[in-house]
Amino acid sequence: VLPIIQLNDGSKEIAKGNLEYNIQINQEDEIGELAQSFNLMARNLKDSFQTIQEYNEQLEEKVEARTEELQETLKKVQELKNQQDGDY
Repeated sequence: VLPIIQLNDGSKEIAKGNLEYNIQINQEDEIGELAQSFNLMARNLKDSFQTIQEYNEQLEEKVEARTEELQETLKKVQELKNQQDGDY
């Protein structure tokens, strides 16, 4: 019964966002396999979240860079329009 309680507690921890949680069950039966699968699932979730976070950071950097480029282009266009208006 204790391994089932540990798996239940682990599920609750993962649901709370604690992706560092690891279940320590050293049985060599179906429960042990379930615990190993649970730990692997938690590790994979953690890795996925880290990858998504890295992609988000990279995307934010690209958006900032592109926004700066667009602002510079707009500034140049406005300067050219002002120059053109002044020529008339």
